[in-house]
Amino acid sequence: MKWLAHLNRQIPQGPVDTRFVAQEPPRRPHTAARQAATRAAVPGMSMAAIEQEQLSCTLVTEDRHLIDQLAGIALGAAVRINHCASPERFEEQLPEGPVLWGADALCHLNGARRWRCDVLLGTETDNEQLWLTASTRPQARVAVLPLAAGWLGEYLGQWALHSGHGHTIVFSGLAGGIGTSALSGLLAHAGTLSGLRSVVVDLDPYSGSLWPMLNWQPANGIGWEHLRGSGGTLAAHQFREVLARVQDTAVLTWQQEPSSYDIDESLAVRVLAAARQAFDLVVIDTGRYLHPLSGVIAQFANQQVLTCQPEQDARLAELGHPFIACTTSQKVEVPGELRQQLLGCFPPTSRIARSIERAELFDSLRSGRLRQRIADYDLLPTTGTGHP
Repeated sequence: MKWLAHLNRQIPQGPVDTRFVAQEPPRRPHTAARQAATRAAVPGMSMAAIEQEQLSCTLVTEDRHLIDQLAGIALGAAVRINHCASPERFEEQLPEGPVLWGADALCHLNGARRWRCDVLLGTETDNEQLWLTASTRPQARVAVLPLAAGWLGEYLGQWALHSGHGHTIVFSGLAGGIGTSALSGLLAHAGTLSGLRSVVVDLDPYSGSLWPMLNWQPANGIGWEHLRGSGGTLAAHQFREVLARVQDTAVLTWQQEPSSYDIDESLAVRVLAAARQAFDLVVIDTGRYLHPLSGVIAQFANQQVLTCQPEQDARLAELGHPFIACTTSQKVEVPGELRQQLLGCFPPTSRIARSIERAELFDSLRSGRLRQRIADYDLLPTTGTGHP
């Protein structure tokens, strides 16, 4: 049931790192736990499919020493290496992640300006040759091993962290009880109905759980209480498989009323990074606008949307975010400077209220009028639907 028209929208990409040459000692490459988490397979999923979904970089070299050194660095960053032994085959691989060229392959690179190059890789004996090539490619970084091993691991790790294709929308309310959580869930499910892999992430420290509005009993799958005891990298394919689902929309919330809602920054980073890699659409419900993890959430957000009541115009002008007015009125009077930021109105209709009472929120999207209203917000992405 694909009822939302796809929109010609470019999803914003993360910031581009500035050029940097590292001069720092090598790190410990990885821990056994992180290695196991990266390589673990999901039952019923082929290793080829798992490798296809893992983030990877491309290394163009025939130097076995460079290959071995990068293997340890990449493993610590949870990034797989695609080895391209023959520069002539580089164009056949169409790499999407960072492309690293070994010093032994630079003679081929210098003659092919169309080929991508993100990092020039070599040892101290290659220093002059690396810098000479870098002078012709201002966007390329230079990594001299082993001194640059620590920086290179950080570079690959940061790329992996922000490389997920998933479009992330953050909903925050200027007041409680106006429908922010319901709207977050409905938008995520609208994404599912339009063909996207979607997840709604409950980061509201006061919500308790989304289940009372979604399902009478928590669906089978993990919740925040299970993730709080985890460590290491969350593999995207595993994360997607173990989350609970309601009508094919993944849900991450509390499975039961917790004694403490605390989620530390490290866990939030790992979860949001995995979500961006595993899903096409990530909808985050933060509850109130001022959130203890706002700095972390902002790193992953493509869009920040506020929900409010019409009388909160003055505060909206100060915050400067697009907003959705939660009101039964079809017409909302807002000052001229805010009109371009008004995405629309979200009505707390009797249909939505009854669906929540039955713990069947997603069923309210059977209403064509409500589907059209959510489509009019113009929030759903159009790319990132190429999953197998």
